[in-house]
Amino acid sequence: MVEPDASNASYFWAAAAVTGGTVKVRGITKDSRQGDVRVTELFEAMGCKVIHEKDGLAVSGGKLRAIEADMADMPDVVPTLAVVAAFAEGTTVIKNVAHLKAKESDRLAAVAAELSKMGIEAVTTDSGLIIKGGKPHGAEIDTYNDHRIAMCFAVAGLAVPGVMIRDETCVEKSFPNFWEVFGELKEVRSEK
Repeated sequence: MVEPDASNASYFWAAAAVTGGTVKVRGITKDSRQGDVRVTELFEAMGCKVIHEKDGLAVSGGKLRAIEADMADMPDVVPTLAVVAAFAEGTTVIKNVAHLKAKESDRLAAVAAELSKMGIEAVTTDSGLIIKGGKPHGAEIDTYNDHRIAMCFAVAGLAVPGVMIRDETCVEKSFPNFWEVFGELKEVRSEK
């Protein structure tokens, strides 16, 4: 059996983090060789509960707090963590990810720009992001033809009304049926 892609799983765990619900991704465990599975440890440090089961990992949202994270070895989940940080109390610092400036888009600049549209103070540094958590509001999100930008901001749309993702078909690069699968998360919403 080939385990699920941990980068793509991060959006579902992040959904639990921002809504206060619980989401389990089957087929991937803490013993995965994929570095991106460690994003669950960062969510735990932010106040979520991580449940390790034989057949998968579940995250339950909690009161989110800011963290400082060196994400050099898990760059694909930086945009996901940044969106979750927008809902956290305090200022999150993400560092050692300068190489994200040369992905499908300049992911650092893209995330900062789109979080700013949502009323969140977010700035780039030479090698990362600084995000001051708050109360995001709806906005039209540009995706920069980058699948990761589209999927991470979809997470924000679960917790904030009025989030519209432009050029949403860019997800086809890595997760062609993302919108169909993500649409099943409407049940994860909970009162925070």
